[in-house]
Amino acid sequence: MTTIYIFGAGASAAEKAPTVRNFFKKSYDFFQNEESLKPVWTFLSRYYHRDRSNWNDIIHQIPV
Repeated sequence: MTTIYIFGAGASAAEKAPTVRNFFKKSYDFFQNEESLKPVWTFLSRYYHRDRSNWNDIIHQIPV
């Protein structure tokens, strides 16, 4: 299993670097059907008690 760490407090957002909220949204947009990432999407949808079909609801609950 591969572990991914995401660091940042948004200081680079002014330079168009993704924030965590944008990172997950963009990742889902590009990789929603990626078999190896399905556990991530499942975890987030269960953690936030939201269906994956309503991803915007989940995204807005992720702390900035």
